[in-house]
Amino acid sequence: MNKTGLKNKTQASFVFLCALLSSVLCWANGQCGKLLMNAEAFGFGPSAATAQLFLELRPHMERMGYLGEGHTLALQNSLPYDDIVRLEDQASDSKIREHLRRLLSRYTHFFTSSDFRYARVAQEEGYKVGVYDPLTWFWKPFPENSAHVDLYVAQDFVGVRERIEGARFLFPEKTAVVAPIVQPLNRRSLHQRKQAVLVNLGGLSNPFVSNDLMSKFSNLLAESCALAVADQTGEIIVATNPKFAKEMPKRLNAATLSPGHIQNHLEQVRVAFMTSGLGNLIEASSAGVPVVWLPPTNDSQGQQIQLLKRRDMVDWSLDWNDFTDGPEIDYFRPQETVMKEIKSKMLMVLESREYQERLLQVLAEKVRSSLHPQSSLKIERLVDEYGQNGIKDLAEIVRKWVQDHDKR
Repeated sequence: MNKTGLKNKTQASFVFLCALLSSVLCWANGQCGKLLMNAEAFGFGPSAATAQLFLELRPHMERMGYLGEGHTLALQNSLPYDDIVRLEDQASDSKIREHLRRLLSRYTHFFTSSDFRYARVAQEEGYKVGVYDPLTWFWKPFPENSAHVDLYVAQDFVGVRERIEGARFLFPEKTAVVAPIVQPLNRRSLHQRKQAVLVNLGGLSNPFVSNDLMSKFSNLLAESCALAVADQTGEIIVATNPKFAKEMPKRLNAATLSPGHIQNHLEQVRVAFMTSGLGNLIEASSAGVPVVWLPPTNDSQGQQIQLLKRRDMVDWSLDWNDFTDGPEIDYFRPQETVMKEIKSKMLMVLESREYQERLLQVLAEKVRSSLHPQSSLKIERLVDEYGQNGIKDLAEIVRKWVQDHDKR
C-alpha cells in the first residue's frame, strides 16, 4: 500500500473511531439525537406546543434547532436552541428547501407542530420527519402527506380516535394519540384569586388576514376588554405577539408571554378573555378559570367552540352576530369562505362606532356574569374527558423515535 493509501485509511479509521467515541459518550450522557423543530405560523398554538416540547426534549438531545417564520419565533428566540433560522413570512418551498439543505449536515430529524408543507419539503430533502397534530379532528380532507411522514402524533379531542381508526390508511405505521399537552394547573376558588384580568390574544394571527388589519382589530379587542372590566377589577394583563403589543397603547402593558407565564396567570386571575384556540380551551379547563371566549378569528376556533357548546362545555362566549348585523357565520363551511366572512366582519366593526359600542356592551354583560358564577364551570369537564399533561408522552415518543433511529 502506498503512503497516500495508508494515510487515507488511517484518516478513515480515525473518523470512524471519533464517531464511535462520540456515540458512546452520547449514550452514556443520555443525550443523543439531532432534531430540527418547526411550528405552523397559524395562531400561537403550534408555536407554544413546540416551545413546551423543546423544554422537555433539550436534556435528551445532542443538538436542537428551530426553522420557522413570522410570529412563531416570538416564543422560540429566548430558548437555548443550537440554531435558530428565521424565514420570511409565507416562505416559498424553494426558500425552505435552501435552508433545509444547509442544515442537513447538522440534523437528522425534523419535527413540526402542524405544518405539513414544511414536513413535505423536509422529507424530500432526506430528513426523518415527524408531525404533532392537534387538528386531527378538523381536517377536511387530511393533508396529502399525512400518511407518508415517519411519525404522526395526534392530540386527543372530539372524534380523533374514531377518525384515525376509520381511516387508518391515511396515517403512517408510527401513529400515536396523546392527551392534550397542557400540564395540570392549579384550580383556585374565586376568593383565592387576585383582582386581575387576563386578555389573551395569542391566537389571532393567521395567513388569511393581513397583519395590519389584525393588529387594528386586536387593539380594539384589548381596549374593549379593558373598558368592560374597568370598574370591576384591578390589574389587566394583555398577552399578544410582539408586533401587536408594540402597537397597543402603553397603558395596556401588552407583552408577549411564554406558555408558562400564561398558565401562571390563568391560575391566579379572576376572569380571562381569550381566543378559542384548542390550547386556550384546554388551559382554561385545567385552571378552572372563568373565561369569556372572544369571537372566532378563524374557522377552527369557530368549530371548536361550537363542538363544545353541543356538549354543554361553554360558559360565556361571543360570536360576531352578538354585536353585528348580517347573516351568521357557518364555521363548518370551506375555510376560504369562512375566512372571507370573518375578515368582512372585522372590517365592519372597525368602521362602525355602533358595532364597537355593541361589542363593549356585550363584553361588559358577559364579564359581570363570569365574575359571579352560580355553579361549577362547564369548561372544567373538558380535561375530565380528554385528559391533560400529554406533553410528557409526546416528548417520550419523539425522544424514542429520534434515538432509536440513531442507534442504528
